[in-house]
Amino acid sequence: MRRVRHLRPSVPGLVLAPLLAALIAGVGSPGAGAAAFSSAPCPLSAAGAPKPNEAPVAHPRFLSGTGTLSAAMVFVDFSDAPGGGESPAGLAAGIVPEAQSWFAGASSGRFGLAVTEGTAWIRMPKPASAYSLATVAGQRAYMADAVAAADAAHVELGGDRAVLVVPSRGVPFAVSSAFSHAPAEGVRVPSTGQEIDAGVTFGADVRTALPGYGAHLLEQDTLHLLGLPDLYDPTATSDQQRYASVGGWDPMSYLVSTVAPLAWHQELLGWLDPGQMPCAQRPQTVSLTPLEQPGGVKAIEVPTGRSSAYVIEDRQPQGTDRSLCSAGALVYAVDAAAPSGQAPIVVRPAQPGAAAGCAPLSRAPFTAVAGNCRFSDQSAGLTVEVLSAGNGTLSVSVRRPNAGDATPGACGRFRRGLGLALAAPQGLQHPLLAQALRVVVSCSQACELRARADLLSGGSNRRLARTTGRSDAGASTTLSLPLRGAALRALGRALGRHRAARVRVTVSARERGGFVRSAVLVLRLGA
Repeated sequence: MRRVRHLRPSVPGLVLAPLLAALIAGVGSPGAGAAAFSSAPCPLSAAGAPKPNEAPVAHPRFLSGTGTLSAAMVFVDFSDAPGGGESPAGLAAGIVPEAQSWFAGASSGRFGLAVTEGTAWIRMPKPASAYSLATVAGQRAYMADAVAAADAAHVELGGDRAVLVVPSRGVPFAVSSAFSHAPAEGVRVPSTGQEIDAGVTFGADVRTALPGYGAHLLEQDTLHLLGLPDLYDPTATSDQQRYASVGGWDPMSYLVSTVAPLAWHQELLGWLDPGQMPCAQRPQTVSLTPLEQPGGVKAIEVPTGRSSAYVIEDRQPQGTDRSLCSAGALVYAVDAAAPSGQAPIVVRPAQPGAAAGCAPLSRAPFTAVAGNCRFSDQSAGLTVEVLSAGNGTLSVSVRRPNAGDATPGACGRFRRGLGLALAAPQGLQHPLLAQALRVVVSCSQACELRARADLLSGGSNRRLARTTGRSDAGASTTLSLPLRGAALRALGRALGRHRAARVRVTVSARERGGFVRSAVLVLRLGA
């Protein structure tokens, strides 16, 4: 099945992404007891909806979400689009390692991608203008020619389940697509008769000038091979409509930023441990741990129908999610009967829109802050409250008022705590922010401050600067993190190489009694 993708335009100039990460510690009310949970997810029915959908992915057409997928990457050119001086090795280097690292991290080591990379251009039997990948039949014919050409060039395909076809520059087919077929419906290797029923046909978008975009294409299309549907609207005419359902919270929606899959998708793929996404049949208070940390409950599922449920999970800017611009409890509705690309998952945001320079729906998470802590869906008879945040967990209450649960709301009421908010001050100028990163910090109580800035690049973090300071109760303090020497050069190289860079500023505040709270601000610099 062909997957159509649309690019989000790059953000011009210097863009700062302000983030209110006000997580306030408190004490939640006791839960309803273990009997309110089923340790397994709630079973949902697809009600006959075509695959892929949000029901369990077991189907002969889809590959296993655990183990290692072996694939061959072949580079093809055409008489009207020769490979020329472009290096296959250079192209592969910009796609494969980052995707492999992403799968290792996002799956917690449960899924791996082993890719054998071609070293030379292989000429296709027809010009590029003769191929159309807009239909299933057209893509299949293209894959058959690519496999036959690779076989004739003595490329060993015997040990590979999937084939990844990368075309030369200048081809007319714009978008990359997953090649996913049931057994006996794929294409054959002429010399051996081996069937290839899975793969990716990359398009011109593999050369999109955004950091890691080629790797993100491979990640998304591989997830299609594992059975996940599209979460964006392929018929939309604007980015606002296209990403309205899930925004930047799952790689099946938005490709510009790097994020982990939703907990729902991780459960479908087998990437969560048993009991990490329990089914809440009755009112319950549960402690959620961040999706990117080992151990603990990651999400809670609340059934609302035979094919539908709500899921609440804890998302924090760490690990694979390190580029997130906000943190807290993400609430979304799942409809297993909705086809791919027709809003099978819809995020219910705490606040609409996105912070500047951040992915769509970046303001979606609910926090323990009064006014931002409660979600209600009267039609589903559901109320979700973030009662407290602290010690690496979110305390979340799930209530069903329509089912006779009359427990009064408790979020926004705290026995003690330290509120901490960060923002980027206005009027910062280039180049390199006048060799200093500055953030505005405010505390609800007098506090001592520690701050550090890290460059997020290539799957690793590099510390740029650190500083200390203090803030009086309710006052705003500007912290300046100077950029010098190697740090300044590293930031300059990142901007020169990718034309954009992400810098994460982490601030920890300590009040007089010893209570500590941390908050994160992600700045996007460049185009």
